[in-house]
Amino acid sequence: MEKIKKASYTALAAVLFIVVCAVLVAAFGGVSALPSEDARTPLLQASHDHVGWNELTAGGELTSGNYYLAEDVSLESSISIKGDVTLCLNGHKLVSSVCNAIVVNSGTFTLLDCDGSNGSHSYYVDDKGKYVFDNGQEGWQKSYDDAVRKGEIFGGVITSTYRHSLLEIGGGMLILGSAAMYGGTIAGFDMWSGAGIEVQGSFTMFGGAIEGNFADDNDAISSSGYANIYGGCVKGKLGEFAGPPQGVIIAAGGRFDEKARASLVEAGGVEEGYVLVDDSGYEGHDEAFPFAVLKQGGRVSIGMPDEKTFVYDGGAADYSVEASAGDEALEVYYSFSAAKDGEYAPGLPVDAGAWYVKATSAAISGSTYYGSVERVDPIVIEPKPITREMVSGIDDNYVYSGSAIEPVAEVTDGGRALVLDQDYTVTYGGNTTVAQGGKVVVEGVGNYQGAVEVGFDIAKAPGSAAPGYEIPTNLTVIEGESLSTISLPVGWAWQDGSLVASAPGSMTATLIYTPADAENYAPVSATVTVSVQAAVPEPEPEPEPEPEPELHGLADKIGLIAIAASGAMALFFIVAAIAIAKRKA
Repeated sequence: MEKIKKASYTALAAVLFIVVCAVLVAAFGGVSALPSEDARTPLLQASHDHVGWNELTAGGELTSGNYYLAEDVSLESSISIKGDVTLCLNGHKLVSSVCNAIVVNSGTFTLLDCDGSNGSHSYYVDDKGKYVFDNGQEGWQKSYDDAVRKGEIFGGVITSTYRHSLLEIGGGMLILGSAAMYGGTIAGFDMWSGAGIEVQGSFTMFGGAIEGNFADDNDAISSSGYANIYGGCVKGKLGEFAGPPQGVIIAAGGRFDEKARASLVEAGGVEEGYVLVDDSGYEGHDEAFPFAVLKQGGRVSIGMPDEKTFVYDGGAADYSVEASAGDEALEVYYSFSAAKDGEYAPGLPVDAGAWYVKATSAAISGSTYYGSVERVDPIVIEPKPITREMVSGIDDNYVYSGSAIEPVAEVTDGGRALVLDQDYTVTYGGNTTVAQGGKVVVEGVGNYQGAVEVGFDIAKAPGSAAPGYEIPTNLTVIEGESLSTISLPVGWAWQDGSLVASAPGSMTATLIYTPADAENYAPVSATVTVSVQAAVPEPEPEPEPEPEPELHGLADKIGLIAIAASGAMALFFIVAAIAIAKRKA
C-alpha cells in the first residue's frame, strides 16, 4: 500500500511538472522559427582584459551587463538571469552546489569562454558516466587515482556537486527565456532530465561542449522549447521533453558522440539539407565526438584520367582524375589492387604490371558533405628499359689470368642502385682467352626489361706470369767465346747471342723468354749476369827432331863412332867423380 501511495505521488508530481512547463512555454511564445543564416554566425572569442566588465563572485540575480570569472567560483545559490547578460568563464570553474547553476528567467543570456589558458580541470568518470571534478570533496584524489576513465578539460567549466531528488531538471542551465552558448563546458550534473541543459524557451549552441552529465532522461539536452545546434560538441542523450508540450531540437552543425547521434536521429533532429555522418579520416574529426552534422552538398562528378599506361620510374604511377561538385573542387583518394574485385591498398601502384586503380572523391569538404563518388580504371605500368648508361663498373681492358674474367657490373637508375636478381640479372661470355675477349650481359627483370651487352678486351699476360717461368742462373762463358755457346732452358734465348766475353770476370746480358702459351702470354726479357772464365793457353808444339845425317861412306861411319865413344868416356868420368865425392863425404 505504501508503494502504491508513493507511485501515485510521483505520477501526480510529473503531471504538475508537465502543466507548469506548458504554461512557461506558452508564456514565452512556444517554439520559435529557425534563425536566419546571419544569426548563426558565432561571436568571436578573442582574449581580452575584460575592461568595463563586472567580476562575478557569487550567485544571485543579474539584470543586465557583462560578467567574467577572475578565479574559480562556488555557487551557494543559482545565477538568475533577468535581462541581457553575458558571462565569460575566462578558463575558470563555476561550481554549483544547488539544483540549477544558471536559470535564464527572461532576456538573453550569452555564455563565453574567451581565455581557456587560465585553467585545466581534471576529472574522473563515475559509474554513471558522469564527470567528477576536484571541487574540494573528501576522497576525490583517491577516487581519481583509482579510476579507469579520467581526463582533463582545458578552459572554463560549469559543474556541480549537487545530486538530484525527484523531478529536478536543468542542472547546468534551465532556460525559460533565451540563451546562446559559444564556449565553455557544462559537465558533471546529475538530474532527472536535462542534466546539462533544459530548454523551455530557446537555446542556440555555436560552440563549447555539453558532456559527462547524467540524467534519468536526456542527460545532455532536454527540450520542451526550441533548441538549435550549429556548433560545439554534445555527448549523451538529447531529445524532446517526455510529455506535452513537445519541444524541438534541430541540428545544422556540431559534433556528437554515439549516444547523442542515435537520439538526434530518433528525434528527427537533423535540419533539412544537412546530414549526420561519421567524418573519420577528415580534418576536424574528434574520436570523442566522431559524428558531425554537415551541410548536404550538390551532385559530384569525377573525370577521366589523362593516361592509363605508364613506364616504371621508381615512383607511384602518375594516374590522376579530378572531382568536383559544381564549382567546388574535391580532393580525390586513390587505392589499387591486382584484381578488380580484390583488396585495395591505399595509394597508387609503383611496380610494373597490370593494376586496377580506384579513384574516390572526398565525401567531405570543409563543413559540407557530398558523399563519395568513385571510378575504377585498369592501368599498366611497363617495365623500364635497361640502357648502357645505367651500367658501370666494367673496364675496357683486362689482363689474361688463366681463368674466366667476370667483372661485377654496377647498375643504377637515377642514382638509385638496382638490386641483382630483383631488378636485373648478369651473364658472361667465355671471357677466358685473349682470342675470345670478354662480354657482360645485363638483362632487366621485374621492373626493368631489355638487355645490354658490354664487351671488353683481354690482353696478354706478361711471360713472367706464365707457368714454368724461371730465370736461368749459374751461366758461364769462356773468355773469348760468344754467349751463343751457353746452353739455355727451353723457351729462353739471348737477345744478342753474338756477344763475346772479352775478359775474365763477369758480364751482363739480356735473355728473352717466349712462353709455350704464346697466345695468352707475351715474351718477357730478363737481365742476367754471366760469369767469364779465363781461357787456358794452348801448349807450344815440340820442335821436330833434326833428321839424322846420312852416312855416305866409311869415314862418316868412323867419325860417328868416335863421337859416340867420346860421349861415353865423358859420362864415365862424371859418374866416377860423383862416386868419389860421396865416399869422401
